[in-house]
Amino acid sequence: MHATAPVERPLGQQEAATLEQVGLKAGDRIGVIRAFARSESQAASDSLTGLLNRRSLEEQVHGLLRAGSPYAVVYADLDHFKRLNDTHGHESGDRALRLFTRTLRATARQHDLIARWGGEEFLVVVPQASAEQAAGLAERIREALTLALANGATPHFTASFGVSDSSQADELEVVGLDQASRTSTVQRQLDGTPYTCLPQVDPHLTSPPLPADRCSVAAGDAFDSHFRNKPFDIDRYVPADQKTIDLVHRYYQEQVQIDGGRMDRFTAVSDAKGLTQGHYHTDKLPLASLAREGTLADHFFHGAFGGSFLNHFWLVCACTPTFPGAPADMHTVVDPATGLPTAGHDKQLTPAGEDYVINTAFSVNSPHPATVPAAQLVPEQTAPTIGDRLSGAGVSWAWYAGGWDDAVAGHPPRCSSSTTSRSPTSPTTPTAPRAAPPTSRTRPTSSPPPRRAPCRPCPSSSRSARTTSTLATPTWRAASGTSSA
Repeated sequence: MHATAPVERPLGQQEAATLEQVGLKAGDRIGVIRAFARSESQAASDSLTGLLNRRSLEEQVHGLLRAGSPYAVVYADLDHFKRLNDTHGHESGDRALRLFTRTLRATARQHDLIARWGGEEFLVVVPQASAEQAAGLAERIREALTLALANGATPHFTASFGVSDSSQADELEVVGLDQASRTSTVQRQLDGTPYTCLPQVDPHLTSPPLPADRCSVAAGDAFDSHFRNKPFDIDRYVPADQKTIDLVHRYYQEQVQIDGGRMDRFTAVSDAKGLTQGHYHTDKLPLASLAREGTLADHFFHGAFGGSFLNHFWLVCACTPTFPGAPADMHTVVDPATGLPTAGHDKQLTPAGEDYVINTAFSVNSPHPATVPAAQLVPEQTAPTIGDRLSGAGVSWAWYAGGWDDAVAGHPPRCSSSTTSRSPTSPTTPTAPRAAPPTSRTRPTSSPPPRRAPCRPCPSSSRSARTTSTLATPTWRAASGTSSA
């Protein structure tokens, strides 16, 4: 700070003290601002190279997508980088990364977005550019790298480049689809033939009629479609506050959809057809603001083929429910040629001769829909649950059963209702943990289908368990475990 006063009246002691206090407070404030700036910079940049990190680049590219701005992308991957590290040491590897960073900065334009995408991978997003211009930039980077390595201070290495631009797709995603090659996103018919266009049955995607674009009968398909055979942004057609048709979640269907890991039969098998290739930008959803405040359940537990019914069993007990003596019309009949259920025989259980319940069924215990014949109600299950495992290991836990109490009281939850009754012990307000009910006593532990079990049992080292029962899930009665979690 600098203060002035007339020569004949120098600053008084009080004035000087006041200025000193102002200076100290200003200094403290500036220090806080600088600390925040450093923190933001560190969160947005890669610590080794100082380039944008993956998350920051994703956010900025989303801005370009929302603005509809064209852009090109240069992808660079340092060749045989592990060999360089193993031969010359990690310090040499770090020098190579920093040298390549300087090369990118010296070659790209000031407003281009440069990021370390991960490990030895780099990305340059070039706004208002085409793939041809991006190819020119990649060539200039290659030439500059050759010159930069000429002095021999850094072990010699090379880099491989790829280019693309936003005109080659509805959008060039950098979230979720970033590792997907063109061939890995192609959907195929059951005979293996690729679709030219995605068939659509959801009214939002067919009515009012959308322009045929390059997807029409003339393109070789037996239907008109606006959607080329690749992932697309649902937001453009169905806002997040509107409903789409449901997607099939069935045991045998998902195995065919996955197609040995190729993931290319979802459109062919689903009753929603091409809708399966749509995706939403989750940063626009209300949940996104909560995600920024804390950790959500961001890793979906997929322990079995099919829908939530069997996955809940694998989450709770790492087992498949059984129904010995089930009516014959509850068994699925599978076409060996396609691996799919035959028409009219897509049922709750595996084929005759097996007793495993794989698709949604209802428990003999209440509550269950009155319309389900008594003979089709699944008997009580007695396989050890995660609660049993915790109790056996001496780990305290609590069962919050508000949802179950609501259902027994005749108030099952409904997603579309805003007036669902909840008891004080509901999982949304876990203030009064209940004692777990007694263990059932009807049958020994079941095991998963020997030929179809898609996963291994979960580890039993979890520290707590909070379970709720739903109408569509046969009742699980946990062993004793009455202390608070």
